[in-house]
Amino acid sequence: MKTKLLFIFKYALFWLVYFFLARSAFLIYNFRETSEIEPVHEIWKVFLYGLKMDASVTGYFLLLPVLVLIFGSFFKSNIFPPFIKFYSFFLLFLTTILVATDLRIFRHWGYRLDVSPFLYLKNPGEAVSFISFAELAIGVPGILVVTAAGYFMFKKLIKPDKINHSRSWLFTPAAFLTIGVLLIIPIRGGVGLSPLNESSVYFSLDQFCNLGTLNVFWNVADSITEMDEDESTYVHMPIGVALSRTEKLYPEKKKTRKVLKSSRPNIVLIIMESMTRKMLYAYRDSLVITPHLNNYGKEGIYFSNFYGSGERTDKGLVAILSGYPALAQNSILSSTRKVSGLPTLFNTLDEAGYETAFYYGGDANFANIKSYIIHGSPDILIDKYDFAPKDYNAKWGVHDHVLFERVYENIQSASKPFFKTILTLSNHEPFDVPQPYIFKSRDPESLFANSANYADYAIFEFVECLRETPEWTNTLVILVADHSTTMPYWSSHYELARFKIPMIWLGGALKSEGLEISGFGDQTDIPITLLRQLNLSAEEYMFGKDLLARKAPSFAYYAFNKGFGFVSDSLTLIYDNKQQNYVVKDIHGGPFEEGIGKAHQQVVFRDYLEK
Repeated sequence: MKTKLLFIFKYALFWLVYFFLARSAFLIYNFRETSEIEPVHEIWKVFLYGLKMDASVTGYFLLLPVLVLIFGSFFKSNIFPPFIKFYSFFLLFLTTILVATDLRIFRHWGYRLDVSPFLYLKNPGEAVSFISFAELAIGVPGILVVTAAGYFMFKKLIKPDKINHSRSWLFTPAAFLTIGVLLIIPIRGGVGLSPLNESSVYFSLDQFCNLGTLNVFWNVADSITEMDEDESTYVHMPIGVALSRTEKLYPEKKKTRKVLKSSRPNIVLIIMESMTRKMLYAYRDSLVITPHLNNYGKEGIYFSNFYGSGERTDKGLVAILSGYPALAQNSILSSTRKVSGLPTLFNTLDEAGYETAFYYGGDANFANIKSYIIHGSPDILIDKYDFAPKDYNAKWGVHDHVLFERVYENIQSASKPFFKTILTLSNHEPFDVPQPYIFKSRDPESLFANSANYADYAIFEFVECLRETPEWTNTLVILVADHSTTMPYWSSHYELARFKIPMIWLGGALKSEGLEISGFGDQTDIPITLLRQLNLSAEEYMFGKDLLARKAPSFAYYAFNKGFGFVSDSLTLIYDNKQQNYVVKDIHGGPFEEGIGKAHQQVVFRDYLEK
C-alpha cells in the first residue's frame, strides 16, 4: 500500500508541476503583457493564486486512478500499470493541445481558451484561419515533443511498472476511498461556501494577471457545462419581428426631466442585499420594519413600480451597472469573455472624470462578481479581505455598519466627483445581525425582518453622516435592491412581488424632492436614466430606458429560472419556458401585444450568445 500512496503523491505533484510550466509558457509567450505587470512581484501571485485552479484539475485527474486502485485491491491483477500509462499519455496529449491552442487564442482574441472556438469546427477553414502555416509547422511537432517529454518524465519519475499488485480487502480500499473523498476539497477549491470559479483565483485590478491564473483545462471544461442553451433556444418568431418589437420598447431620446442641480454630482450607489419592496411600509409585531427607508422615499424621488431584473445578486449587479437584462437560465458572469463585451458605469463615469470605487463586505469571488467588477476597472475595489479578520462579524464577511464606516472614511479623501458603489450583505440568511432581536418570534420571516431593520438603520447612520459633510450639497444617493425575495408574505418564484424592489434617489444634489415616479421600470433602466441626468452618452447601453423621460414606455421585464415576466400599466405576462405557456396572462388594452415579452427574451438571449 505504501507504493500506491507514494504514487498518488508523486502523480499529484507531476500534474502541479506540469500546470506550473504551462502557466510559465503562457506568461513567456505573452511577454509584452507580462513585462507590463507592476509591481513585478505580482507575477508570482499569478502562480500562487492559479495554484488553486491547478489543484482542482489535479483532483479531477486523480479521481479515476483512485477508483481503479480501490477496485483493483480486491483482485491480484496487473491492470493498473498499463491503465495509468495510457490514461496519463491521453491526458498529456489532450492538455498539451489545449495549452498550445490557448496560447494562440489569447494572442488573437484576447481571452483564454474556452469551448467557443471549438464551435467553429463545423467550418474548419474558418476555425484555423488565424493560424499561419509556420505556426502549424511549429505547433504540431511542438505538441508531440512536449507530450513525449512529459510522458518520458512520467515514466522516469513515477515508475508506474513498479506499483505492486497485492490484494487487500480492507485497509487499501479504505485508505483510497478516504483519499477519493478528500479530493472533493481541491476540486471545489476549498471548504468555503461557494465552489471554484474564475473569481476564486482573481486577485488584481490588472486583468492580464487574473487571466494568467486560469487553468486552461478547467476553463474549457467549465465552459462546456454552460452549453445547455443554443441559438434555437427561446425562438418564438422570426428574429426580424422580435427585433422590431423590442426596438419599440427603447425609443430614441425623449426629453427628460432634469432632477439634479449639477451635471457632475458625487454619486453613492447603495445596492441593498435582498431588500424586497415587501419590507417597505410593512409592520411586524406592531413595529415598522424599515422606518428610515420609508422616510427617504418621502424625502427624495421614489420609484414605486420598480423591479429587479433577476433573482440573484450577480444578475442584479449586471442589470444595475451594465443595463443588461437577467437571463432565465444562465448568468452572463459565468463567462469572462461575454463579460468583456459589457459596458459598465465604472468605465463610463471614469471617462467623465469620476473617481470610481466598489465596496463589498463579503467575498467578491462569490458568483464571479470580482471578475466582473475588475472588468469595469474601478479605482478602488474593497471586499472582506481588505478588513481585519477581527471584523469578520458576519457569516459572509463584515456587517454593513463596518463596511459603511470604511466607505465614509474613504469619502473624506476621495477625489471629486466620485462614484461609490456599495453592495451590502447583512440582510441575508442566516440573518445574524449585530443588534438585539426587536421582533418577538424566531421564525424565518421574523429573523428576516430583524436583519432588514438592521440594514435600514446601518444605511440611515451612513446617510446621516454624509448629510453632515460639505459634500452632501452635491451628492446623489441611489438606494436600490439587488433583488427581491420570496419572503415575507410568501411569493412564488415567478410572481411580481418576488421581483418588485425599492429604488429611491435622495441627497443634496436633488432639486426635485418628495416626488413619486409611478411608471414601470427595472434595474436595466438605471444606467440610461442616470447618464442622461449627467448629460453623458448612454449609447453603449442597448437595453434600458430613461425613467425620467417624458412619455417614456412604462414597463418592466424580469427573468426567473426557466421563464420571464413582463409587466406594464396595461398587461401582466408571466411565461414558463419549460412548459411553454403563460402562468399569468392579463391584457387589458394598452400599447403592448401578447408577444412582446417573448420578443424581448429572444433578442436578449441572441445578444448574449453573440457576445
